[in-house]
Amino acid sequence: MTDPTRPLPDLGAPRSRVQDAPPGRYVPPPGTPDPAATPYPSSPYGPAGGANPYAVGSASGQPTAAPNPYAVHQDPSALGAYAAGHSNGSAITLVVLSALCIFPLALITQIPALVLGIMSLAAGRAEPARAARLARAGWWAFAGGLVLIVVLALVMLAALIGLITAFLGLLAG
Repeated sequence: MTDPTRPLPDLGAPRSRVQDAPPGRYVPPPGTPDPAATPYPSSPYGPAGGANPYAVGSASGQPTAAPNPYAVHQDPSALGAYAAGHSNGSAITLVVLSALCIFPLALITQIPALVLGIMSLAAGRAEPARAARLARAGWWAFAGGLVLIVVLALVMLAALIGLITAFLGLLAG
């Protein structure tokens, strides 16, 4: 294993012109045409003179710093309509779960929850407080629908047990 502190041997590699240039002066690589003798009338990259075409200027003509697009804004109205009202994740979840309970499982008790979830999504941006109330009511309707399904299932199970017991009593007697 070699010693990492030992300097590398000089293999006689040629030095570049940039290394030999005095500090602060740019030396173009060999074979580069003279920029003053260019056949093009203007630069395709913006105005001549080194002016930045993307710089944000002030009234005095001096360039100013561009606004930071990643800055956190304290005023929601500065961000426009998108940030003024946020999406209601609770209402979206309610609509998805209610729809999943209605269509594949045929639980019609979840229709009120689905309707309230859709109403909450519709009122979301314009009236966020009303949307939250509708979503909360939708969750209560969802829970009530599930409780109703469980109660109906227990009643049907009790009726089925009663029918089987009556039928077995008729056969025995």
